[in-house]
Amino acid sequence: ATVASTVTSTITSSTAILGGVLSSTGGATTTIGIRYSTDINFGTFSTTSINSNAVAGTYTTTISGLSELTTYYVKAYATNTAGTVYGPTINFITPVLPLTVGTTYQGGIIFYLFQSGDPGYVAGQTHGLIAAPSDQAPPSAKLDWKNNGGFSNIATGTGIGTGLANTNAIISTYGSSNGYAAGVARAYRGGGYSDWYLPSKDELYKMHTSIGQGANNIAQLLGETYWSSSQSDYYQSYCMFAQGGNFDTHFKDWIKCVRAIRSF
Repeated sequence: ATVASTVTSTITSSTAILGGVLSSTGGATTTIGIRYSTDINFGTFSTTSINSNAVAGTYTTTISGLSELTTYYVKAYATNTAGTVYGPTINFITPVLPLTVGTTYQGGIIFYLFQSGDPGYVAGQTHGLIAAPSDQAPPSAKLDWKNNGGFSNIATGTGIGTGLANTNAIISTYGSSNGYAAGVARAYRGGGYSDWYLPSKDELYKMHTSIGQGANNIAQLLGETYWSSSQSDYYQSYCMFAQGGNFDTHFKDWIKCVRAIRSF
């Protein structure tokens, strides 16, 4: 068999259309496929068969599971009873993953991109907030806000960018136990990250409107009430009913669901 060339077309941060041009089968049943690797010498590689009964022509297939900003080396191959031949080696670089609301990134789902004026906004850069993909305290394991301790007046904010400071203040008062809302959010290690926290009132609402039940609910928020890290007064804190996105204030010793977030 003869492979005239190796081809590549549409490239994304995680996929590529790859293939080859089979110019002759040598008169035998021929399989055409591609071999790809991050090693120019193909010391380690992956192989995909495109067609096991190929005739002369161009063949392509879509490869997934690639990594962003990575150089890949590719060569088409054809195999029949006479052996295996390869087309020329080509290479391509996957682009940066587009950071948009709804993108899976750094252990969770992006649900807000910082705007000018937001804490954490940097002109010319993309930063924002990521929600954990599932609850840290689901309905079967709801938690209170104050770690079963006494009521305390904790200075917290409600706005975008205040959830981390709120969580730090709560943990400073009630400790690092993972037996209450802020503690279990901080203890979460999704994606290998250790900087998760309990969202503020406005951050929790953004989750609802962008990836929660106020949108497509790819966050899979349940029809339950979730704690925010924003205190209302000495005895109560803000919580959100995820089905409608409406807020109420409940006593800190009531139990609610918890969904952690982090900044990037």
